[in-house]
This record gives sequence, structure tokens and C-alpha cells, in this order.
Amino acid sequence: RETIVPGRVQQVVQVDDASLAFEIYAQRQRFYLLASASQQTPRLHLLSDKPRRGVETASPLLQLLRKFVRDSLLVAIEQPDWERLLVFKFEHAELGTTHLVAELIGRWANVLLLRPAGKEKGKVEHGERRVESEEWRVLECVHRYRPQDGASRPALPGQLYAPPPAQTGWPPDTLTEHQLRQVLDEAPPDAPLWRVLVDGLLGLSPQMARELVFRALGNAQAKVEHTAEVTPILEAVAGFADLLQSGGWQPCLARDKVGNPVAFAPYLLTYRTDVEIEPIESISLAVERFYGERTQTA
Repeated sequence: RETIVPGRVQQVVQVDDASLAFEIYAQRQRFYLLASASQQTPRLHLLSDKPRRGVETASPLLQLLRKFVRDSLLVAIEQPDWERLLVFKFEHAELGTTHLVAELIGRWANVLLLRPAGKEKGKVEHGERRVESEEWRVLECVHRYRPQDGASRPALPGQLYAPPPAQTGWPPDTLTEHQLRQVLDEAPPDAPLWRVLVDGLLGLSPQMARELVFRALGNAQAKVEHTAEVTPILEAVAGFADLLQSGGWQPCLARDKVGNPVAFAPYLLTYRTDVEIEPIESISLAVERFYGERTQTA
């Protein structure tokens, strides 16, 4: 938001079958945004250089993006709390509003272009006020998911858009001692503590959960049965939640003994004692280098 909102979309290119790049003019300079729905490496980040077009024939999605999103203004970026999902909101002078939704959810990753399906006045009551709701229809998407493919949430042009089901668990920024004890009490004693935190709290990746456990107990592989006191864990979780407000992140790359990148994070990976940690100026640059170098050495 700080970098590219508001910003004018000047160009859209297709980098590969699952990835799109946007040239956005903001703050009197050009920025390049990559949105990849690769089912192996879904990601979303800024690029340090102008991307090259990797697909010669324009896909249906690219054609629609050039019609509805190119020359439009990026007015907002929203993220549902704790979800791996971003919504980019565009306003076009002639064609109106579109949303680009990036769902970074593993094998079901997707990038979808949405248009309003029409406003409907519902009868949802808040006191005596009526609430006007608006549905969104899929224009096109990177991956078309059909029920016969095993998709519990199909994604096809013309369908109404349904967001991923909300996660279950406690929000880390308001976690209480009682809630944390409840999560631990419901887990088997020999369960890895990091896995219990992933399952019991919202928005935690396995890597972040291991980092939390290491900072709290000094052992990333600690079991639930080794947790006699929850205060260190609660303090570690609160410390990470505070970063959301302070913005005091420290992105890094973790490299093995021969210099190959093996991990990245927006915080220092102190639990990875087997690697060399390289601080990076931004998380976008860390992600770009990680996947760029891995592609070169693959």
C-alpha cells in the first residue's frame, strides 16, 4: 500500500502460464508487481526490474486484464485478517470497478479477475437499517477449478466469486493465556509444539511457528509435554503480533554452506542454526532472489 497505492496500471504482461506482472506508476516512478498462481510456488511481490514477457499468445485472462485493468487506477489493497489472500481494487475511467484477487493457498492457488455482479438490497438488519450487499462475478482466472477436478470451491468464468473458507483458531494479536492453555491442553503430549500452534492459531506458517517456539523455549522441536510454562510462548507470539503495528520487520535469506538459498522470511530466522542468514532490505527482494536463484540452479 505504501509503495503502489494509488498507482496507475500502465502495462500487464504474462510471465508464464501461471504468472502475471503489472507495471504500476506511483510516486513518480514505475514499479513492477508479480502475481503468481503457481501451484508449487504461489507468491506475490514487487520486482526490482521490468519483467520479460514469457508467453507469446495472450491468454483470455491477459486479454481481459488489458481491457479492464490497464490504464486503470489501483485505489486499494485489502487483506482479510490472517488469510493468504489479497484483493487489488481498480477503478477505470470508462469501464468502472474491477477486483483482482490473489489466493496464495498451495495447490489451489489462483489469481481471479472480478466484476460486480449487480447490487442487491438485502434484508440484513442492523437495528433498523438495511444493508446493501454486492456480489462479484468471475470474469476469468489463471486456473479453472471444476467440481469434477475435486474442487470444493469451483472457479470458472461467469460464476459468482466465493472466497476461501475462513480458518479456525485464535488470532495471535489478541491471544490470552487461557486460550493458549486450551490449545495446548487439547493436543497430545508428544505432539510437536510448532504444529500445535499452526493448528490452533490463525495466520501461522510452519516456519514462523518453529521460530516462535525456538525464541520461547530455545528448541524449535519441543513437544507439548515439555511446556511447563506458557508465558514465554505468549510473549513470543505477542512480539510477532506487535510487528504488524510497528512494521519493524527484518527480511532475510537463509543460505546453505555453498550459498544456495533454502528459506526466506520477513524476520530473522534464528532457529536455523545450520545456515547462514543474510539480511535483505525488503521482503519482496528476498522472495525475488530466493525464487530467481533457485530457478538458475535447478
